[in-house]
Amino acid sequence: PIAATLLLSLSAVMLLYPRAPLGVYDLTLLATALPLTLLIPELIPVDLRRPAWSAVAYLLVQRLSTIATVGHPSARLVQLCLSIAGAALLWSFLRPHGALRLPGSRWRLQLQRVGWVLLGAFAVAIVSNIIGNVTLADTINSGVALSAYLGLMLRAVTMVVDVFASAAVRAGAKESRYLAVRGPQVERALVRIVGTLALLSWFIISLSGFQVWDPVRDALTSVLSSSQTIGEVSLSLGTALLFVLVLTGGVLAARLASGIVEFDVMGRMDLRRGVSTTVGSLLRYALIGVAFFMSLAAVGINASNLAILGGALGLGIGFGLQTIVNNFISGLVLAFERPVGIGDTVQVGSNTGEV
Repeated sequence: PIAATLLLSLSAVMLLYPRAPLGVYDLTLLATALPLTLLIPELIPVDLRRPAWSAVAYLLVQRLSTIATVGHPSARLVQLCLSIAGAALLWSFLRPHGALRLPGSRWRLQLQRVGWVLLGAFAVAIVSNIIGNVTLADTINSGVALSAYLGLMLRAVTMVVDVFASAAVRAGAKESRYLAVRGPQVERALVRIVGTLALLSWFIISLSGFQVWDPVRDALTSVLSSSQTIGEVSLSLGTALLFVLVLTGGVLAARLASGIVEFDVMGRMDLRRGVSTTVGSLLRYALIGVAFFMSLAAVGINASNLAILGGALGLGIGFGLQTIVNNFISGLVLAFERPVGIGDTVQVGSNTGEV
């Protein structure tokens, strides 16, 4: 538990201090080696522990040797030795019957492919060092060490967060009816969000380690900012992505809020059966509507342009969405009038079922 907490705390430094000096990041990265080494036996399969420990050791040696020999005539020889040692380590794991060649799940196959790419990068570093391009060799050694170590560290962080989320949900289920009923869904959502953020962080920091993040960021900015004007509305890929992100976040927040109100607030009151479900559903619809208008405001669409959207929505309902809208309105009528409730047995023709 101490190692897991320490690893999470040190990993949060980059989020808490996004503009800190590079020395702070280096020291933080080196400090994570101890808790990560202690957690490897608990989180990593037995056959992958040697590659994991090798990744930790290679990062420590690479960082410390680079700092010790910066500006020294032996820096070129040190970088050559690092490249050869890294290539030899990877080959020992990628050769037949090596740790990375053992059969397993799909992510193990992806790990093998990443290993071959890193082995090719070490080969480029060795050739670059021999012909005199020491800067490129140093960049490749640093990038490979950082990407491999960071992938291992973020994998451990996501697994630790998974354990903490499971424990928190189990503890909260004793007091919260919402967590008691929908705890597994909440836990899966938290793990999925953390995993996505970890993958995005690994991608950005790895590209920064290879010193190619700036041109990639400029290219992405150019693609996302290119816009297309339709009438008085200017749309771009960036605004569309922002719309989807804000709307998705609003929908998730609406489901969470309506679930808490339905189970933990209305569920504790002495109400007729079905009232809490009705209130929770109406609240969810209202919050999703608010999220929709917030997403429109986030991308810069003002109220005058909603007439265009309303016309398009009317055409969509007229041509192909009549059944969906009919069912939605019918559901609202049933929610208000409550002729049937959850748990009732109903018969329609020859079909019988439980609501």
